Amino acid sequence: MPAPTTPSRKLDNDVLFKGVICALIGAIILLAPYFSRSSDVQDLMRQAYIVGWFALALGIAFLVQFAVRYKKRRELDAETANYLEQNTPRNKSKRRDK
Repeated sequence: MPAPTTPSRKLDNDVLFKGVICALIGAIILLAPYFSRSSDVQDLMRQAYIVGWFALALGIAFLVQFAVRYKKRRELDAETANYLEQNTPRNKSKRRDK
């Protein structure tokens, strides 16, 4: 059974989604002049290169933010699991016996 979605995980997934979408938009804008057949569209897309770079940079920033959050969450989950393992009633009784 999958773990319930917490608000922090939902926010992390939103950041990931925004990062992927922004990076895709930026890449499409930057690559469009090379694949367009119409010279008018090529000129238009070449003029929008600043927007393309901005969207690509923003998307990468969102993806880096997601990676940092994901790493912190994994570390916290590992610490929590370790704490719970050490403090179960079974383990407490073993400690008293020693």
